[in-house]
Amino acid sequence: KLTEQYDSTTSGLFSVFTPYTSKYKKNKLSTNYADAVAELRFRTNPDKRGYSWKFSIGGRYGYLVNAHDMYKDATGKYKTYIFPNVTQQRYGAHFRAAYGRVALFGFYSLTNLFEKKKGIEIVPFSAGVSIMPM
Repeated sequence: KLTEQYDSTTSGLFSVFTPYTSKYKKNKLSTNYADAVAELRFRTNPDKRGYSWKFSIGGRYGYLVNAHDMYKDATGKYKTYIFPNVTQQRYGAHFRAAYGRVALFGFYSLTNLFEKKKGIEIVPFSAGVSIMPM
């Protein structure tokens, strides 16, 4: 679980993950950012089936909209919404490679999850597969 502890060296709060002492079913931290994207796109000529390769690479800038954690155990589900040390603005690099309607994508943040010297150093990244409609 994510908690804030007092740090005597900086005279402020420091975010840390502490283990739960009881059994839990689910434990997660979610951050939601409103993003703006700038990218370069490349596309090959379509083949005989009408499919083409599509590549894009670029940057993404985001502003924090929501951050919360959720903990679920035998007694119930609990959410916490106050996380003062989560980075308010993030930026990073992203890519996408697609053939037809199937794409691979990825994002690597160039900022940490927590503000400098206010939490442990975690660099967010994401990767996945997407299927586009016709």
